[in-house]
Amino acid sequence: MKIRRKNTDPIDVHIGTKLRQARVLAGLSQGQLGKLFGVTFQQVQKYESGANRISAGGLVVLANILKMPITYFYEGLPRKTPNNVLPSADDFLLRQRETLEFVRVYHRIETSERREKLLSFLKFAVERPD
Repeated sequence: MKIRRKNTDPIDVHIGTKLRQARVLAGLSQGQLGKLFGVTFQQVQKYESGANRISAGGLVVLANILKMPITYFYEGLPRKTPNNVLPSADDFLLRQRETLEFVRVYHRIETSERREKLLSFLKFAVERPD
């Protein structure tokens, strides 16, 4: 007996990735988001991977929970989505938990002057040869 696997749609994967980014930026675990949304953490995992599609109404509710505009989930979506699109290096970096946590903490710095100083320091640390 053959088990048929559902192919994930590139649009569902894109929206799932954006959901994960917004969740991490909000500082929520999958379980916490699931509780607020009324689903299990496993269902949140399926949404984030693109294995399960999020309804339009569900996306509105998630946007409200995460305090994001609904358009956030569609940002960066290519007009044509061939089935074999490879993610860019930037897409890969934005999916990393460490990157998302850094961005969340960075935006908690109260003054733009302090954020600028941190950014200057990071650029110096990267550009300076040892």
